[in-house]
Amino acid sequence: MKKYKIQYFIFLLCTLFVFCSNSDSDKTQGTLFVSAINPRYFTNNSGKAVYLTGSHTWNNLVDMGPEQSPEEFDFPAYLEWLKKYHHNFIRLWTWELLNWDTRANREESAKVHTVFPQPWMRTGPGNASDGKPKFDLKKHNPIYFERLKQRIKLAADNDIYVSIMLFDGLAVQYDIVY
Repeated sequence: MKKYKIQYFIFLLCTLFVFCSNSDSDKTQGTLFVSAINPRYFTNNSGKAVYLTGSHTWNNLVDMGPEQSPEEFDFPAYLEWLKKYHHNFIRLWTWELLNWDTRANREESAKVHTVFPQPWMRTGPGNASDGKPKFDLKKHNPIYFERLKQRIKLAADNDIYVSIMLFDGLAVQYDIVY
């Protein structure tokens, strides 16, 4: 039971990272915080309650695909689609694993999807189990962090609040080793 309490705490901690830059829009005015009037709601700098609604997809921060170099996710089109349905919230998902084997989804024709980019540079020394250079956890991948920054800004410019998942915990939860 202790393991699940820790995972729940980590999940709550990650969802508190709600960012939005200040804009001239009436809709999004800064970071959200708990309403003093009713703690069941968030509010922004306007003082009005903000109802968050959105649609989920796994690959809105990292790209996933059955190819070795997956096609880049069309983030601007995703934001347009969200706005079409009057959504104002997304969660940018990181993906800790280097690939995703869809056999766990009980698919008839399962695929192994490659996940890119990762937060760290692959500089070695030596190779990882996938044959590519090992990650150097002391060297951040500028591609990953620039993408994160750009997508947060683009979402804010489109009046969409962002929660950032810095890790998903699936590798730990399922004891997966790659």
